[in-house]
Amino acid sequence: MSKQSRIDGIRIGVGTPEPKTVPVMHGGPTVAFQIRDDQQVSLAVEALDAEGNPASATIAFTSSDETVVAVTDNGDGTALAVASPGAGGLGTATITATATDNSDGDVHLGTFDIEVVAGDVVIVNVVAGTPEAKAPVEPPEEPPVA
Repeated sequence: MSKQSRIDGIRIGVGTPEPKTVPVMHGGPTVAFQIRDDQQVSLAVEALDAEGNPASATIAFTSSDETVVAVTDNGDGTALAVASPGAGGLGTATITATATDNSDGDVHLGTFDIEVVAGDVVIVNVVAGTPEAKAPVEPPEEPPVA
């Protein structure tokens, strides 16, 4: 019979926005991250026991606002966070990683804030108003003759 380790904490790994996918580990309960509305980022959770060893856990990801950041949970402790395109998707969403300890059922949470900002300028639109008549021009006044 093998002894299972209890989870003491979780770390959320945040990948560099696509096309790079190498995760970067950050400590602490909340990490702020910024991506453009045309980007996505990979996420990974590592559940560790008090000695820093991997602990057996079931991981689930959720987003506080799918209209800003949609999360696809891969079911293996990883997920893909995709920014919603357009002005309606700008803002901040909190990604929650829930780690359920397989040894005792305890639940541990890690949160991660992703701010979605507008992408780089790629189109410039010049919008003209409706043509209208010019205001009449008054002739200049003649100076008084002295």
